Amino acid sequence: MAIKILVVDDASFIRDLIRRTVRSQLPEVDVEEAINGKRAQSLLNKMQFDLILCDWEMPEINGLQLLQWLRANEKDEGHASTPFIMVTSRGDKSHVVKAVEAGVTDYVGKPFTSEQLLRKVLKALSRDHREELGRMLGNRHASPDRSAGMQRSGAETLLAAGGTKAPANTPQAVAGSEAVSVLTGGAAAAKPAAEKVERVHQGRLKVDITADIRLADVTLSGHLEDVNLNNALIRLPRVKRMPQLFEQAVFDIALDHDGAVARLNGFVYSLQAADARFDCDEFLLNFKLTDEDPEKFSDLSRLIAKIR
Repeated sequence: MAIKILVVDDASFIRDLIRRTVRSQLPEVDVEEAINGKRAQSLLNKMQFDLILCDWEMPEINGLQLLQWLRANEKDEGHASTPFIMVTSRGDKSHVVKAVEAGVTDYVGKPFTSEQLLRKVLKALSRDHREELGRMLGNRHASPDRSAGMQRSGAETLLAAGGTKAPANTPQAVAGSEAVSVLTGGAAAAKPAAEKVERVHQGRLKVDITADIRLADVTLSGHLEDVNLNNALIRLPRVKRMPQLFEQAVFDIALDHDGAVARLNGFVYSLQAADARFDCDEFLLNFKLTDEDPEKFSDLSRLIAKIR
């Protein structure tokens, strides 16, 4: 029987990214998708899954509520013990604690690299499917595309080691022993973007807004040039580690003075030099928003109304 994985996320871009990443190394795995927790419950009531990869922030039923429902499902012991990996941009300690208390198996922060995601998937599946995973990895005749994050030998090494070796500079926080590091200050949560209200920036917005773009291995801070419900244009300093087109990222922006921060998922849509000089020290990043959560749309709409 094929290994079955359920991917739950309201953003189709993230669902597709996870599916392609998993199948790049494990092409025989059956991947089902759900747009939110409610749809996931419907699928879980019909079939058994070997692993669930789930977003936290979703409409109707969010990731934490789905996890709590799953662990409380005493009628089906298989569901109650199904490995559950939270894949989310919410990596602060309070959220990690809630997920651990609800019985999360592991935790992957957005944005993630293919290697980080595959490491967690192999670790979770190796508990009950080590022999089958070994067969799938061993039967691959060609090395996978380097863009998938690691070659076959790397995946086999992770499987042999039980996936316990964590890569350096990973997004914070997983369950179990790794969660302890987060809860005791071993990893700092991403710093919220700050808002400065006095200076008018380029005449586009009423206020000057500092925005952060979080890539898998670095956070870049710049100034918001323009924003709507689909895109955000951000001016950033030229750095050694430049973003790549189509690279997954998280856009952090302050909503108010009380510390509330919107964490919006998406990808790098375009890059352009800020002016036509070879030694230009700034560039413009067009960030395509992929979230389909009405609550996030509402937060972004209030922000747009305030700053325009």
